[in-house]
Amino acid sequence: MRKVLVLLICFILGCTTQRCTLSSSYSSLFSQAPSAVNLVTCNRYSNLTCCTSAASMLISQRLDPLTVQVLNRVVGTNGSLPSAGCRSALQDLACSLCSPYQDQFLNPLSSGNYTIIFLCNSFI
Repeated sequence: MRKVLVLLICFILGCTTQRCTLSSSYSSLFSQAPSAVNLVTCNRYSNLTCCTSAASMLISQRLDPLTVQVLNRVVGTNGSLPSAGCRSALQDLACSLCSPYQDQFLNPLSSGNYTIIFLCNSFI
């Protein structure tokens, strides 16, 4: 189902190239070009992924950069861990970074340590 959703999103957005845009910021976690990797988690991308096996391991342990930033904000706000459903959704979002189509929905900003993740064109 999720693979179909990613393919549908790529069809709508016109994904034509496969590039790993995060490799310049996180070279130990993301490869420069998509390849087949045996992933611990996010295995829907095992056939073609931007993630290294180290990234997959960190995602499974909730220690990848995206999850750590989100959890720091959530735990720092109210002192409790998010629900199991929230953690599962967060893992799905972290796994999306393994997509071979990173360049279609990620925009690393040159000023600062920010990366924008485009989820949709508008909320209207």
